[in-house]
Amino acid sequence: MNKLFYALGTLALCAACNQAPKPFVLEGTLKNCRSDYALLVNGIIGLRDTIRIAPDGTFSFQTVLKEPAFAFVSFSQQDAVGTVLTVNGTNNHVEADLNDPASWKVTGDLEKAYPLYTSLSQSLNAHISNPAPTFAAYRTALQHTNDSLLKVAGEIPNEGFHELMRNSFKSSIDMALVTYNDYLTEAGKAPDSDPDYNAYMESIDLNTANDFAYLYLHWLNDCKAGLDSLSYLDMLRTVQTKATDPKARELLTKRLMSEYDQGNDPQLDAVCALAIEMLPDKKDQEEVRQKQTALKGALPGSPAIDCEWTDPQGNTSRLSDLFGTVIYMDVWATWCGPCCAEIPYIEKLVERFKNDGRIRFVSVSVDSNKEAWLKKLETDKPAWKQFLREDFCTLYGISGIPRFILIGRDGKIIDPNAPRPSSDGIISYLEEHMK
Repeated sequence: MNKLFYALGTLALCAACNQAPKPFVLEGTLKNCRSDYALLVNGIIGLRDTIRIAPDGTFSFQTVLKEPAFAFVSFSQQDAVGTVLTVNGTNNHVEADLNDPASWKVTGDLEKAYPLYTSLSQSLNAHISNPAPTFAAYRTALQHTNDSLLKVAGEIPNEGFHELMRNSFKSSIDMALVTYNDYLTEAGKAPDSDPDYNAYMESIDLNTANDFAYLYLHWLNDCKAGLDSLSYLDMLRTVQTKATDPKARELLTKRLMSEYDQGNDPQLDAVCALAIEMLPDKKDQEEVRQKQTALKGALPGSPAIDCEWTDPQGNTSRLSDLFGTVIYMDVWATWCGPCCAEIPYIEKLVERFKNDGRIRFVSVSVDSNKEAWLKKLETDKPAWKQFLREDFCTLYGISGIPRFILIGRDGKIIDPNAPRPSSDGIISYLEEHMK
């Protein structure tokens, strides 16, 4: 009989252990909601779910998460953004007016966790932003801070929340440690001047192919080539040597080549040849060849790569139609914060040169969402030419925006990476090339 009870108890225990986790539940009511869906996103854990919103602004959503996280809620047709702690087995309710960001409020099982999460995160960030003069001391101080703050997090009786805090703190501290060279640079020290930091960086496994592996490559470049020089050939060679896992090698190579835009690099052909050798996918290889061609075609003195584009009225024209004056071209997108931050400075330049026929200002958007582009133009009402060409960055080998390009009267590129409108000396720079 005892054996029977023991067996039944064991089965019950195993069944409890194998039960699927309870879902994370999020419901709510939104005022002034013009969106029919929202996105629940956390890039670190790969969370990206769609939340359907009823016409009256109500919604009900649930999912089982692979791990707890701090997530963002963004809306399909509005700029509003909310935040939520996503923990399995919790019920959460949102009340918000999307015209008032401060009105976002989450109640439910984790209601008391929100102010605690904010205060603890702020406390950790304060310690992170005050690095010690040595890496060893900084690492020890952050570990002590982590331990003390996690004790406070224990006030919330929810293990999922505790796991979230542990993961969040670890991620923040790991990033602070791997970027300790920022402190060294600000202190006027070499990036490899601290032996403990060097040992920490060299312990990073490139086979993880994560952000730390990527940052290691740039740190090693700074140590060898200097802070003001980038040798993508050396970084690719490091990946080839240290990333023994084929998939990791592929991912790191693709990431390096996605940012590579040094058309004036004397090692351009060698960089592209090595990248092609390290990429197994023929499509990726072809993209490298296209970038190689685009970068060579965008060098100073090269004819500007001509293309067709569309204006806000839907009319098509070509870049070459504008040749005959100096062209200061802004490559941007509505979703790019730094791009939009330059718009007021472009306005000032347009006003400054409005009666000068030697130069014209042009903005070309790479937005895939035409409606978002048109809406932005309707709001800003820019007084200079606007065009849309989604693949413009591919044509010119541009890896990041905003980008400004200066083209001469003869249609040849003067500067493929011209100063931004907000840069000091931009007016004298333009006047010099308008002579």
